[in-house]
Amino acid sequence: MKNTLLTLLCCLCCLQLFADEQTIIPNLKFGKPTMEELTMTTYAPDSNATAVILCKLTNVSYKWGLESFRLVSEYKVKIKVLKPEGTSYANVTIPYYDLPNNTMRENIIGLDASAYYMENGKMVRTKMKKDMIFKERLSENQMTLKFSIPQVKAGTLIEYEYRLESDFFFTIDSWKAQSDIPTLYTEYDIIIPEYFKFNTDMRGTESLETKSESTSLSLSIGGSSSNAPDHT
Repeated sequence: MKNTLLTLLCCLCCLQLFADEQTIIPNLKFGKPTMEELTMTTYAPDSNATAVILCKLTNVSYKWGLESFRLVSEYKVKIKVLKPEGTSYANVTIPYYDLPNNTMRENIIGLDASAYYMENGKMVRTKMKKDMIFKERLSENQMTLKFSIPQVKAGTLIEYEYRLESDFFFTIDSWKAQSDIPTLYTEYDIIIPEYFKFNTDMRGTESLETKSESTSLSLSIGGSSSNAPDHT
């Protein structure tokens, strides 16, 4: 691979969305819920909400695989369950591609999930075990990974994170700032090599804060590291 192909352009898109009547500032550090998050019982802007996504962080980047690029998408989600009906958000389904007769595929790596709740004035953490993770083939080419976070009830705080590595580097999944339940904070970061060109189409009534910049990166190929020049 020629050095000219190692020149990378970093497009950083930080999209933030806050509710006008937000009463809580979510902690973006996972594994350390705040007392405010643990004791939250209602969501003022929408009293009918069964659950609230406190934060959803998405980081997309490229890395070099065995013969070509791989697209790496990292997801971190934190949800506060407010009502018994909101416990359904502890059951998560992740679709991905797995073509049996094709070398191109997707893998889900590093799945981790926990439930936090208060009991007798103390925080209790329950980690999801492997026997709560299932795979199901939907079609010849498509699979789903399903998991259920245990010990979830009204008042529980849910956290989960995973990484999806894909050989389909030429396709980036669409991204939504909001969901069927309110979202307090969402952030989407993506790093794209300069010779990849994608069309960006933003839709919706809310205004999102965006930022883009160029930077230099190092890329490891065949055990050796190459530095890309700075384009700032």
